Amino acid sequence: MRKVRYIAENVDSVTKLLTYIDESELFDIAPAITQELYTWLVTNDFAVGDSWIYTTPSGKDVIVSSDMYNDILNGSYYDCNCQKGISMGLIRACAYYAYERALVEGNINLTSFGVVSKRSEDSNVVSDKQIQWSAGKAGKNGAEAVRGVVEHLKCLGLIECKVQPYTRRKMIIIGD
Repeated sequence: MRKVRYIAENVDSVTKLLTYIDESELFDIAPAITQELYTWLVTNDFAVGDSWIYTTPSGKDVIVSSDMYNDILNGSYYDCNCQKGISMGLIRACAYYAYERALVEGNINLTSFGVVSKRSEDSNVVSDKQIQWSAGKAGKNGAEAVRGVVEHLKCLGLIECKVQPYTRRKMIIIGD
């Protein structure tokens, strides 16, 4: 998450942050890129080998090189029939969504005495409205990052394009 927004070095619960990351992957990233592709990306050992084959739902085999895999994770420019643009990468897209969750739920803790909001003496209270605005902005950034990733995956052939090719209408001559 530190790749997309500043988070204090002393954030005390790595487990809590990992939960936000896991939720972001499962609830935001996987549905956007298809569950099949997400599962393929997280279950393959990309440290071994130079290329891997992904079979799309329609049965088309796509060869994924280590450079392509790195671009999917970290982002890159893309240019193909479907779209031309830039992808911020799956890591950054996930980080935006995790950051959104951390903003909304970060200072709320369930204790044996009920739900509490932890604050120290040196902290300034941030209004709920400001938290919601900041979280909404992070969520919009995450959605835009995912959109770029999806377009990049279409360009690579990992997600099949649903764009209909342009065809000219035939002119019909009436009364000839």
